[in-house]
Amino acid sequence: IHILTVETAKTPLHEGERLRRYLGWHGIEAMLQPISAAPVSVAGTLLSKAAELGADLFVTGGYSHGRMRQTVLGGVTHHLLRYATLPTLLSR
Repeated sequence: IHILTVETAKTPLHEGERLRRYLGWHGIEAMLQPISAAPVSVAGTLLSKAAELGADLFVTGGYSHGRMRQTVLGGVTHHLLRYATLPTLLSR
């Protein structure tokens, strides 16, 4: 299991550490893969890294924004659903 965390104004790099510790408490070993900055988009960066790692499943939380904001700006969840080339599990 690889935990990917992309640093943004809202997400610090250490955020994935909480998930790694939680999984560890349940006997699941996971590797933290922090990504300092998204060169293009967060979703594109995540999908590129997943492909680089040879991932066979992408698990993520799914969030949405207001309809107008989503239409104009898009979003990570929307991008993942549209461009993912591997099975993707969304959890709310």
